[in-house]
Amino acid sequence: MDLDCYEWGGDDICIDLDPAEGGKNGQIITFWHDWAQREVIADSLEEWVMSTINHTDH
Repeated sequence: MDLDCYEWGGDDICIDLDPAEGGKNGQIITFWHDWAQREVIADSLEEWVMSTINHTDH
């Protein structure tokens, strides 16, 4: 599930509903159209939202 509403070039932040072994269902990952590596940036949507709020709330 794609969370990115502004980028139309295939670079996205996604909810991973089919994680690799060792991953967590619902983890948040990066998805770059020209790079096969995926990075887990949060364990859940809630964690990602809270981290985004905390990062932008100065």
